[in-house]
Amino acid sequence: LESFGVLNFIRSNKNIMQPLFTLDGAKHFQPTPELFLDSLKVEFSPDGSNRKACETDVYKNFCDFVQDLGTTEGTYSNVI
Repeated sequence: LESFGVLNFIRSNKNIMQPLFTLDGAKHFQPTPELFLDSLKVEFSPDGSNRKACETDVYKNFCDFVQDLGTTEGTYSNVI
């Protein structure tokens, strides 16, 4: 954290950052499956390569899995 300047930012903005590090505050920062997937930066092999089709299939299945997690109530252990 210190290498990227994040630690200094956290220290200088304790009252703003505190909810990120407490159980009570964490309730407000639960990402949705859509938010999680939208934040991914996926890099596939070049078009036309043999790997691209396989990578695309794996990514689609991963996205479906993440979406399913968002619709599951309770613990996720029964999904995994």
